[in-house]
Amino acid sequence: MIETTTPPVAVHSDGVVYRVILDRPEKRNSLNADLVEALIGAVGYAREEGARLIVFQGEGKSFSAGFDFTDLSNQSDAVLAHRFLRLETLLQDVASAEIPTLAMAHGPTFGAGADLFAACDTRIVAPDSTFRFPGLRFDVVLGTRRIIDRIGTESARSVLAEGRTITADEAFAMGLATKIADRDDWPGVVDTALDQASSLSPEAAASLSRALSVGDFDADFADLARSVATPGLQMRIKNYVEGPR
Repeated sequence: MIETTTPPVAVHSDGVVYRVILDRPEKRNSLNADLVEALIGAVGYAREEGARLIVFQGEGKSFSAGFDFTDLSNQSDAVLAHRFLRLETLLQDVASAEIPTLAMAHGPTFGAGADLFAACDTRIVAPDSTFRFPGLRFDVVLGTRRIIDRIGTESARSVLAEGRTITADEAFAMGLATKIADRDDWPGVVDTALDQASSLSPEAAASLSRALSVGDFDADFADLARSVATPGLQMRIKNYVEGPR
């Protein structure tokens, strides 16, 4: 049994199931640079150790509030651009893990946190979950093709262009979520996911993961890079943060 709690991530593993817990509850698990790098490391470690299932959860009141805008005025365009590129690296690592991935979200799940949720194979929401993808409000294109693949072009156009909040029921109806389940029922959800993962050999599971992988990784990186390379990134984000939402 592996138990490591080194904020901002806690990892609990029996060598088969790797539970990766976003552990910044005081910041609603918003994704700062340290948390993103810790998550990239946790996914890589799970792959190296032959995990059969990776489970993502959030500590505290929500899964993740998305990109951490703390100390925005002291971060240059270049620093912010690099942070977004590392976020896309995390999303692609999760989407291409070749190990079944399960995300279980609760509470307000926004922006890059919602993108992390969408990158997983199985996506469980508690009834109190809400989702919002505001990136286009500050001209950042992150995970867009993956959202289109999950919920379809017309739903994606509405959700992404309007930046509106969607409920757990809407997320399930659209296909963003694969199931709605009370948090008390989550242990059974994990057991079921593990049973499904264990029904295949690791090689077969990896082949299935590759076949079902969504998005165009090179194009996603290119679109994101173009959007964050446009001068004025910090100001665009600042205007969004300080303006009406």
